[in-house]
Amino acid sequence: MSKKIDFQRLNQERTDLNELLKQEDEFFQNFANLETETYQANDALDKKTKELIGLTISLTTRCDECIIYHLQECKKAGVTRAEIIEVIKLAIIGSGSVLYPNARLAIKTIDQLEL
Repeated sequence: MSKKIDFQRLNQERTDLNELLKQEDEFFQNFANLETETYQANDALDKKTKELIGLTISLTTRCDECIIYHLQECKKAGVTRAEIIEVIKLAIIGSGSVLYPNARLAIKTIDQLEL
């Protein structure tokens, strides 16, 4: 089995680097605000649905950091393992076998998150 994901280290590094970006230009702060507002607003879609969509986008764009982030958020939002597996299957159908390494990362992550 591969090395365990250090969620605490990854989360801290993401937070620290995001802060550096925000100090460089207000664009990054504005984007962060927009992202936060979009994911937290409970308009037509609830948090759970938004996180599943975020996970789908992360998988299809093959962003490992994003996959791990959205899986953590999915857990907080009450998403089940079965729902995540369904999203992984849909993402593979949409993107093809090139997505298998990211699917493996997602499985490893949900195992560690005990979903």
